[in-house]
Order: sequence, then C-alpha cells, then structure tokens
Amino acid sequence: MKKRKATEIRVDFSLKREVLFVVIGTMLGAVSMLIPTVFEVEMGIPYYITWVAFGHVIGVYSSDAAFAGIVIHAITAISIGIVIGVFLYKTGILNISKISNGLLYGLLSGSVILVVFFIPVYLLILLPEINRTIEAMTQTAYNEYETTSPQYSFPLVIASYVIMHLVFGITVGLTSSTLSIKFGSRYRCSKCDVSFSRIDSYQKHLELIHGEKPIRLTRILILGGGFAGIEVLRQIQKAFQNDIGMDITLVSRDNFFLFTPMLPEISSGMIETRHIVTPLRVFFNRAKFYEADVESIDLDNKQVVISHRIGKQTNPIEWRSHILKYDYLLIALGSETNFFGMDGAAKQAFTLKNRLLDRKHLIIHLPKYDESAARP
Repeated sequence: MKKRKATEIRVDFSLKREVLFVVIGTMLGAVSMLIPTVFEVEMGIPYYITWVAFGHVIGVYSSDAAFAGIVIHAITAISIGIVIGVFLYKTGILNISKISNGLLYGLLSGSVILVVFFIPVYLLILLPEINRTIEAMTQTAYNEYETTSPQYSFPLVIASYVIMHLVFGITVGLTSSTLSIKFGSRYRCSKCDVSFSRIDSYQKHLELIHGEKPIRLTRILILGGGFAGIEVLRQIQKAFQNDIGMDITLVSRDNFFLFTPMLPEISSGMIETRHIVTPLRVFFNRAKFYEADVESIDLDNKQVVISHRIGKQTNPIEWRSHILKYDYLLIALGSETNFFGMDGAAKQAFTLKNRLLDRKHLIIHLPKYDESAARP
C-alpha cells in the first residue's frame, strides 16, 4: 500500500498560518541576536554601532540612525520569515510539527543567512560604514573606544556574528515548531477520524492502532454535548492530544452546541438562531463523535447502547443501535423540565429549556395570543 505524504493528510492548516509562525520566530530570533553582542562590548565595540551603520546605509544620518537600523533589521527578519515560511509550506521538506525538525530547519536557516546574506553584506557594506562611523565620532569618544579595545580583532567579530546567527536559528526553530504543534497542522486518520498535531504521533497511531498488532486503548466516553460535556472534551483533548493510547468519544443527540442562556433573546426576536448555535465539529480534533440518542447505560458491563436515525431527522426511515464500551464514563445529558406532577402545566405551558424545538413552538403560538389580547 502506498503511503500518503504528510502534506496530503494535513487538515486545518493554511499558508498564512505557516508564514505567521515563522515570521513570529524570526522576529524573536532577531531580538535574541542582541544577546551575543555582549562579546562585542567586551571587545570595545559599542553594540549600537551596527544599528547606526544600518541607518547610514539607508541614508539616515540624524540621531534616529540607530532606530532606523533596528527597523531595517526587523523588516529584514519579517521578509526572511515570509520567504522561509512559503518555502516550507510549498516544499514540505521539513515538517516543523516535530521539535527536532524545527531545530534542524532553524539552524540551517541561520547558517544560510549567515553565509549567503550577512557575511557579504557585512564585509562589503556594513564593515566600511562601521569604520567610517567610528572615525566620524568625536575625538573624546574615539579615544574612549581605543582605550576600551586597543586590539580590534576581526576574527572575533566574525565569531560573534556566527554565534548570533546560531542563536537566531535556534530561536526561530523552537518558536515556529512550538506554535505549529500547538496551533498549526493537524494529521487526521481516515480510518477512525481522529487527528494529531504531530506527524510522528500520527505515524505511531497508524502503526499501533491500525497495524498488525493493535494495542488496547483506554476508552473515555462522554454522553452529552452541552456545557459540561464540551468543556470536559476540550480539557481531555488538550491533556491527551498526542497520546495514541487514548480513545475519546462523545455522544450527543444534536450535532450543534446550543448557548442556552440566550434562548429568551431568540424567542423575542432580538437575535437569530445562528447566533447561539455552534457546530460541534469545531470542538473535535482528537475525539470521535456520534449523533445519536442514549438508549441504556450498563454500568456493570461498562457499555452504553445508542441509537441513531437513518434518513431525515423529522421522518427517519429506521433506527439503528450500537454498543459503545468504555473504561471511563462521563454522564452530562442535562435535565428535563420538572412540572412537579402538575399535568395541566405540562400540557399548557411552553418550555424554554434547551431545545430549539421549544423556541419554534413558542414563536408559532405567540401571534395567536397577541391576537386574542387585542380583541375587545
């Protein structure tokens, strides 16, 4: 069987997100490059000279030259981040959803930038401008510079820039990889419809769950898709995002999450139904979902019988039942309106608890009561 490439199974991912992660990494990397400048200060080279030289290169000779140099440095970092992000997305050579790959790509990026971009720019443009900047300083400042660093060592300067770019690469790799793992790519299994944020976890899942000798999973079953069920689902998915030994399932009779506190506003027409309804699929990445009714719960045998419709929801062709086994069970099915034995209230009153059907019945009958109240 031919293996699918990682780029073919990636979901919930975009070019903009990939570029954003790398741009954030390069920006932090540009800031981290200031750390090794302590070596230059020890050699008597004021750390701001490079920024002033950058400013002079673009024609800024005022007191804002250092600030202009920092801005150019930031713009350069963003541009590099965009180029690298597009390259990674289009080629898929290194998948940065793995920390080791992120570090490798970061170090390669820092090395390439140092060799291809910075060394030529430094030797041909910055170094002459730095020398001119130092010569243009006042005699007092120049004497202070000479006193601080009587021996100007060009190899030490190059060594400091090598360290700076290594720090830059490590920062870029760790930052973009961490962001990609937490907010970026997802790898969905077509066989069981669960996804992982890391490609290595996805590959282990295929091997250990769908391989020749599948392992036994720890099964967590959540009944109910309301506030309690969804919040527990979110926390469990967060805790076991890349734990391939966990099987998480949620059962709900609706395929949407209903924000019940705003049901009165729906009935009064202040807002529309779509404003308080969210598809349940947006909450699922590591779990499976069944749109079904819970028929029975067998606590002794640790299994739940569910049934779902075949055909239209209002007029199903038939009902089919399934048995779901579990190791851990959460029951969050909500509650029903209690009329405390008052049959008249149960027949005549309109409930407004947790179903959109309640809202529809109320809206249908409200005009009738308005007409009755308007009669003399």
